[in-house]
Amino acid sequence: MTGPGRTLTLAWGARPLAELTGPAATGRVGTRPDAIPAAGLDPALAGLDAQYHAQVHDVDELRALLARIHLDCLDSGVAQQIDVWAGSWHPDEDDVPDPLIQALVGNPDRGSVLWHEPDRSWIASHSSLPILPGAIRYDRGGQGDDLDPAHARLTPADVPDVLSHFLTTGERSPHLAWLPMPD
Repeated sequence: MTGPGRTLTLAWGARPLAELTGPAATGRVGTRPDAIPAAGLDPALAGLDAQYHAQVHDVDELRALLARIHLDCLDSGVAQQIDVWAGSWHPDEDDVPDPLIQALVGNPDRGSVLWHEPDRSWIASHSSLPILPGAIRYDRGGQGDDLDPAHARLTPADVPDVLSHFLTTGERSPHLAWLPMPD
């Protein structure tokens, strides 16, 4: 699944590709000094529903990409859903990755991780965080959507931790509660 030499693919939408790739001569993504290397983006994976894809091979690459997307979302005022899976699956393929993870980044106060397996889905939760009084508006591949407040019981810092744990172990983080999603 994942581990040493493993790869995670992340897919998201909304940001123009030119803003993410920046000038080729710089070898950097975007214009921020903390931007990730351009090699992190794989143009061969892009092109479906205005989504953009990156493959990461280690925790530093993953955290840098998530930080960049998070900062861009904070700048724009709109949170972003990121789909995450191990390996090189492509949305044109019939089988869905197991697991398929959906993470919410870019909200200043909350984050979310949904873990989808073939027979069941799970919500990562800090049970000490109260359920928000209303939904979080976010971008889902270029479309606006509302996240159920019960699904947003993580801090923004929890999301990179959960995904880093997945990259290194292939498992859900044992440091959170994983609540079954209602059918």
